[in-house]
Amino acid sequence: MTTSIRIDHDVPMQTRDGVTLRADVFRPDDGGRHPALLTRTPYGKHGYFHNDFVSAIAAAREGFAVVIQDTRGRFASDGDYVPGIPEGDDSYDAVEWVASQPWCDGAVGMYGASYGGRVQWEAAIAQPPSLRAIAPGIADASPINWSERQLKGAVMLEDTLSWLAMMVVDIAARTEAGGGDASALRAWTARAGTDLDGLLRHLPLRDALPPALGPAVEQFGTVILDPLPTRCAAV
Repeated sequence: MTTSIRIDHDVPMQTRDGVTLRADVFRPDDGGRHPALLTRTPYGKHGYFHNDFVSAIAAAREGFAVVIQDTRGRFASDGDYVPGIPEGDDSYDAVEWVASQPWCDGAVGMYGASYGGRVQWEAAIAQPPSLRAIAPGIADASPINWSERQLKGAVMLEDTLSWLAMMVVDIAARTEAGGGDASALRAWTARAGTDLDGLLRHLPLRDALPPALGPAVEQFGTVILDPLPTRCAAV
């Protein structure tokens, strides 16, 4: 065990299509090469360094390099976020980028729960050569299993709208950072927190989504109303 660790914030990597994704890296501060643990999250890497699955600081002290990356279009990472976008290519690129770093010995494992678990299944399907193991928690057994259930008629509306409200928080922040007006987005998020039952009962269903998202409403609407879109069929 080492008591000295190094933490680097917002370390950039480029995907195959030129988008910059950013990660926080926790590793032993000994100049050596270490096996790496990678997790990718749309929920903000800043709050993910310590959780019930892995403590990045504890793992680094045990000799691992831990990489926590914001997924495309979320928080510190560039690009556009689209609900349901396949994560296989970005996960493949992230695994191989981690393996190529001078502080990594070439072996990469992945961990994470929920969305972070689904990302691992998609990474495994993509088969990056340096991926040695995955440890998904509370995640569907298939990366499209959630959509398959909805396609059969069981639209998980409460889960979808609650999840959307959580995702809109960062969308609002990014809108404001770009000089835009996010007041309508924040008002919708507030309503989702105080009157979710009203949103669940709202008809037509598509109008329950925040109109201030503009074109993105169609993407979020697709998740609810057309739950197995063409863009996910190849996953």
